[in-house]
Amino acid sequence: MAANLTKSLRKLYYRFAPDHVWHENLPLPDKRLRTGGEEFQDDAYFLQSARHEAQRLVSHFSLTAEDNLLDVGCGFGRLAVGLLDTLPKLAYTGLDVNPVAIEWCQRHIETVHPSFQFVRLDVQNDRYNPEGQALDGRFRFPFSDNTFDVAYLYSVFSHMVQADVEIYLAELRRILNENGRLFFTAFAEKDVPDMTVNPANYRNIEWKSALHCVRYNVDSLQALLVQCGFQVDEFVYEQETNGQSAFYVSVAA
Repeated sequence: MAANLTKSLRKLYYRFAPDHVWHENLPLPDKRLRTGGEEFQDDAYFLQSARHEAQRLVSHFSLTAEDNLLDVGCGFGRLAVGLLDTLPKLAYTGLDVNPVAIEWCQRHIETVHPSFQFVRLDVQNDRYNPEGQALDGRFRFPFSDNTFDVAYLYSVFSHMVQADVEIYLAELRRILNENGRLFFTAFAEKDVPDMTVNPANYRNIEWKSALHCVRYNVDSLQALLVQCGFQVDEFVYEQETNGQSAFYVSVAA
């Protein structure tokens, strides 16, 4: 009886509790909406990480308010919140398959900062959107050619199979301009198969839910980038969430 009551009260809380908090005059998603590890439950850490991601793009790609930025897998606006401090007039577009995340970002960020736009992308992913439209060769991001200067994908390819990654990369090449730059993270290792879903005994984590971890062979992933018209400018091994690696990429000449 007590367990059922506790469960019912928890459901009521999740349904009616505020979905955001304020920290240093910036909106953050409520803790129940945050992913990425227990440390992100701390407001100060969450905001610090958001600012770190924004500064990453400023430092590595010389991002300015004149640029047009695409954030694929924007979630509940971590990068967007980090950019509000320094580049509040930036032309920013966030994409995500999660309708709740997009609605949150539209309500708490876009309504106050109209240069920040958020768009739902209803494509199939076994982890985040299993009922979405299947990715195939007809897929197009809803943007014209050469629209963006920078594209950012944190922990996106980490949960996508290779065929879908290839489709995304081809589209990213289409919508990035000739000087375009791309940042993404991925699980990438030497001397492993080209792709492994939920690899056993990897990084002391039990990968068990759908596409929890998709690990790539770093050489084959870099070859795929070249095939899609990119060049890898910098590779930083295992310094990101759960031991992912960072790829700093530009459109090939």
